[in-house]
Amino acid sequence: MQPKTTKTTELEATFNELVKIWRKETGFHSNDYFIVNHPAYQQIIEMGESVLPLIFREMEMNGGHWFWALRVITGANPEPPPKKLPAGWVGLDIKAIRKAWLQWGREHGYQW
Repeated sequence: MQPKTTKTTELEATFNELVKIWRKETGFHSNDYFIVNHPAYQQIIEMGESVLPLIFREMEMNGGHWFWALRVITGANPEPPPKKLPAGWVGLDIKAIRKAWLQWGREHGYQW
């Protein structure tokens, strides 16, 4: 991350508080729609590009459903194709998706 200023310190504090609320209130849910439409998650998205290094750091350290926020904020989708399973089934390789996003972030100059 860049050197901290008052503005970046406030941004980080707000982000961390929203993540705490979001994780507390969605941690027991498996419904992706509920998780990504939670008000705290939506507030994080509204913070825009300035919050990307914080999302990348959080995703690298703690995992989480950050892929939707990253797509919305960046307009990118570096995710690998779905994992093939038995006929008629498709699965997401969360580790591969996470790795692809972290690589994308580094390639685009984000530091966290």
